[in-house]
Amino acid sequence: AVPADPAWSIYAGRYVDPDSAITDVVFRGGKLVMIGFSFPPEENPAGAITELIPAGLHTFRINDGGTPGEFVVFEMGTDGKVKRVKATENYLVPVGP
Repeated sequence: AVPADPAWSIYAGRYVDPDSAITDVVFRGGKLVMIGFSFPPEENPAGAITELIPAGLHTFRINDGGTPGEFVVFEMGTDGKVKRVKATENYLVPVGP
C-alpha cells in the first residue's frame, strides 16, 4: 500500500457524472479513495470504496485486488483545481465551488 501524499488534497472533493451519480474522493485509512454512492444503496457499502494507487502526474490506477487496474486521471484547470476526472470510461465533474 502506498501512503497518501498530503499534496493529493487537491483531488479531494465531491464529483458527479452525467447520470447524476455522486462520487467522493477522500483520504481514508491513510489512502486516497473514491467512494461511489448509488441508489438503491449498495448491500455491502465497503464495495463502493476504491483505493487509488499513484501512477504519474494527476494519474492513479484503481487498486484491483492488489494489482493496478484501470486509470483515473484528474484533469486540472489553469487555476490548479480539478476541472474533471476521467475515471475508467466516465467523466466526473466537481460539485460546488
